[in-house]
Amino acid sequence: MVKNMTEFEPKEKFKHLAEIGPNVLQCIACGDCREQTDYTSDPPKWGVCVSKDHTSGFEPYFGRGKMQIIRSLWQGKLELSKEMAEVIYQCPTCNACSEACAYDMDNVALYEALRAELVDAGCGLEAHIPMNKAMVELLNPYERDNKLKSKWTEKIDFKVKDANTEQAEYLYFVGCTAALTPDIEKVAIDTAKILNKLDVDFSTFGEHEVCCGSVGMRTGDRKAFNSVAAKNYELIKKSGVKKIITSCSGCYRTLKIDYKDYFDELGVEVLHTVEFLDKILKEKNIELKNLGLNVTYHDPCHSGRHVGLYEEPREILKKIANLTEMKTIKQAAKCCGAGGGV
Repeated sequence: MVKNMTEFEPKEKFKHLAEIGPNVLQCIACGDCREQTDYTSDPPKWGVCVSKDHTSGFEPYFGRGKMQIIRSLWQGKLELSKEMAEVIYQCPTCNACSEACAYDMDNVALYEALRAELVDAGCGLEAHIPMNKAMVELLNPYERDNKLKSKWTEKIDFKVKDANTEQAEYLYFVGCTAALTPDIEKVAIDTAKILNKLDVDFSTFGEHEVCCGSVGMRTGDRKAFNSVAAKNYELIKKSGVKKIITSCSGCYRTLKIDYKDYFDELGVEVLHTVEFLDKILKEKNIELKNLGLNVTYHDPCHSGRHVGLYEEPREILKKIANLTEMKTIKQAAKCCGAGGGV
């Protein structure tokens, strides 16, 4: 039992943790964030923490231990250190621990705030520095020429509006990965083709598109994140667009949640591609041909547990293929391991 609540007030130097508030006090150290199996639930919950599964599994690697670290920091029993960072950055911020938590704690918000404290104290991971530096200076984290962001448009046979100079109802926010990775550019190409086929009035920022800042936010570099977020705010404000579509789950989560204050001010709505397509197919009563394929679907952490987008992709897949679900889906889906700066 907490006898003296003031002893858990965040120290003045922990400004990022202080912004989250004392919800770390809700943690009763039950351990459900480590491992939980309930075969009667729908969907079933299996082993919760992927960090626990792929490390030594000691307390600091899953939610309960991280909560204790934050408490100890607030009490002055621990100091920020590079050793602490090595543990904290093993987490892909998949948010499975929050789903398992009986008290609905926003664990990821606390982890990201702790990472921001580590970065501000000079204890962040050195491997993240070039990535976030490139994100600010080159407008993408891949250290590539941002002019290449429009190269994928050479592979389509119609003109895409330039959001910098032309008005459109929707902005297609492509994202750095689809725009700059040849193996993945098909996502951008096919999305644009679908939008064009549906006569959707859309534009892109092309080579002027700025990274959404997800990698900066997830890794704790708030300065880098705020820099690109401010640029995006100005670009979108100038364009006058009120609806944004994106196919990237990382961009979707960032624009929808981390940009909430920005976009509430501008009156901007953010939609994932599958969310938009599910809506427009129903509105226009469009029937799709079932291709007879057997497919499954992996719920991305950022669009799934972070935002709650589960049904729309399944609705679309069921129209065109035979959907076979994996054992762990939706809230219980297994993280791919690529998030959170891991």
